[in-house]
Amino acid sequence: MRSGQLAHLTRVSTDTLRHYERLGLLPLPQRTAGNYREYPQTSQLRVELVQRALTIGFPPPELKTILAVRDRAEHLVVTFAT
Repeated sequence: MRSGQLAHLTRVSTDTLRHYERLGLLPLPQRTAGNYREYPQTSQLRVELVQRALTIGFPPPELKTILAVRDRAEHLVVTFAT
């Protein structure tokens, strides 16, 4: 999905999505031939998780570390299952 659609679904601005990318909280999306950001469907849940974590006071650097551990664990589960 494109950034405008993701922003609409998560009720944040496209600037916020780019900010999350710069902070390392949202993985960099693929780009289309026209250079538009193309986010996977899982990005909606990721943005919602980031929003909730920031709302309850997680500092962005700490959240980045937690998300990296979570991402590695998910990768291990997928790799092990296949």
